[in-house]
Amino acid sequence: MKINVLCSLRATILAALLIAGLTGCGMLNASASNAGGKAETLPEVSSGPETSGAAEAPAGDPGRVNLLSLSTGAFVVRSTSKIDPLGTFLLIDDHEGAYGSLISEEGETSAEYVIALPDKVALDSLELCGTSAPNDAESAKDVVVQVSDTSADVGFETIFDGSMTNEPIAKAQAFKVAKKIPGRWVKVIVKNTHGGKQIGLSEIKGFGDRLAAKPIGNVTGAYTAPMYYGSEGESKIYLKQTGTTVEGCVVSTNSADNSRRVVQLISNGAMANAALLTFTQNILDSDNSISKGNPAIIVFSPDGQKFYSRIVDDIANAEDFYAQSSVLGTKVGNETYNCPQWTAKTSSISDELKSTGRVRFYGINFDTNSDVIKPESFAVLDKIVQTIKANPDWHFVIEGHTDSVADDAYNKKLSERRALSVKAYLIKAGVPADRVETAGYGETMPIADNASEAGRAQNRRVELVKK
Repeated sequence: MKINVLCSLRATILAALLIAGLTGCGMLNASASNAGGKAETLPEVSSGPETSGAAEAPAGDPGRVNLLSLSTGAFVVRSTSKIDPLGTFLLIDDHEGAYGSLISEEGETSAEYVIALPDKVALDSLELCGTSAPNDAESAKDVVVQVSDTSADVGFETIFDGSMTNEPIAKAQAFKVAKKIPGRWVKVIVKNTHGGKQIGLSEIKGFGDRLAAKPIGNVTGAYTAPMYYGSEGESKIYLKQTGTTVEGCVVSTNSADNSRRVVQLISNGAMANAALLTFTQNILDSDNSISKGNPAIIVFSPDGQKFYSRIVDDIANAEDFYAQSSVLGTKVGNETYNCPQWTAKTSSISDELKSTGRVRFYGINFDTNSDVIKPESFAVLDKIVQTIKANPDWHFVIEGHTDSVADDAYNKKLSERRALSVKAYLIKAGVPADRVETAGYGETMPIADNASEAGRAQNRRVELVKK
């Protein structure tokens, strides 16, 4: 299912963006107000060097993590609006200044949204953004934010009660909370708009203290989603996790004869944190050859029973919000299926290299701002060793890629050093040095949107390329 948010206004808004030269939510020095609603100015957030593996805060400001982001495990579990539940995730999908972002049906000018968090937090500040159209009357106006440590239904206490101004191009508006209250559920109450007939709130961000970090659990199991990225009817998604690495497949059922067929592969994935899975979504043709590989994510709800997934449809335009599609799904059990990666006599990495010429790996992690490989990466690297040894006539390039945090020169050098570290591991494992070259591209080849934390996690990767 494609998220379409004011698509008809896209060209107009893009033109306005170019003319105005303005940036979107979260990308400005925001004006803040205290609990009494008076404005003050917050300092600009500094950006540190790029990190790899689990999503981490910029080194220049290690405490500024958006605790209400999909990327950190936030999940919308309830809404009083009649809008498709998928639309409510625009609140937390971390797309800064995404076009439109209407989170209610026409005629609904007030609504409540409950966000579940994986960890107990104590928020000290918020950032809110209206819609992206200049002076759009649909932007939210009076907003209340509450926190509960009891459940998604009761126990809420107010931490913010204030008003948003009708800013152009979804300018970020930052607010201090009235008091810090520990909790795991956040309720956003939109009382009204600036006169429009729908609620426009393109994003809410929350900053503060994470009081307890949830460890990475195991997402092995069976999930279902309607028409999962082009598959027919309701699809089953099977995942198997080993350590932090995850692989699986998507199985579609033919409505005519109830026959089942694997239509997509979930390849070379890794858990970036307790909620975020980054991976490559491979299309499997009828002859079982791989024809396409798209970067994708799955974010699991804190209770593990639901998921939100997003895929980049057009890598050439990876940083375009409309080059992405999203779906919601549900866990249905722990049943297993014989996905090709688990039963094939030949390596799925070899098959992907034969079909597409390159394979992305998300399970190769490094210490922050370093080329030192983390131990949890060794299992993935050993698969690469096996693939290279199994194809003695092939030669390869190890590519290092980063996100856009830090400057270009720093990222390029870091990606080069990391590619060399991977090569050193392969050589130590018995791979001839003359069969492997290295290249570091820094941030120059994004496969996802660098404006979001999840996109940055997808862009931090190592790729194996067949020459």
